[in-house]
Amino acid sequence: MDATRSETPVQPALGPMRRFAAILSSVAVAAILVYWNWTGAPSRSTVAIPAGSTDPINPSSPPYVHRLRVAVPTILSLAQTKGLTSMPWRLFAIGRNQDTLGIYYATGDGDCVTPKGVYLAETASTVTVEVLSNTARARRACPARLGLARADVELRHPLGHRQLIHAQVATEWSNPHILD
Repeated sequence: MDATRSETPVQPALGPMRRFAAILSSVAVAAILVYWNWTGAPSRSTVAIPAGSTDPINPSSPPYVHRLRVAVPTILSLAQTKGLTSMPWRLFAIGRNQDTLGIYYATGDGDCVTPKGVYLAETASTVTVEVLSNTARARRACPARLGLARADVELRHPLGHRQLIHAQVATEWSNPHILD
């Protein structure tokens, strides 16, 4: 043997049973990871509220909502909503004094979908909420990724007995499972 070279032991090839056991353990680990990921997702019993419908004022809080980044929503005037896209949202909390709505909504990473704010239409009997974004409609392909954010939206007057209404969502964002 050459003094400048050291020999490393050669690993024997795995036998068929050891190879099968290694594959089986890999599949088991993958199944556990998929299960953990799936159970951390929102409950499949969560029903999306159709656009333009009354919210049942029954906040749901899927496990992932509290891990979302918190956005400070800009309250937009009606004039500022022109040309913006209405995005889906869900209620997850109502403030103690009923003057704040905790919502989570679809957003983008700023490449093709940029969140702009929230439009509120408050009347004596209803509160209509619309989450708005600027979307690059002229682009054929968009590398942006779907994201979710949460925000506390302050009302001018407490919600009280008023109905909470979802504004009509843009057709391209109206899939009822987009927030699942």
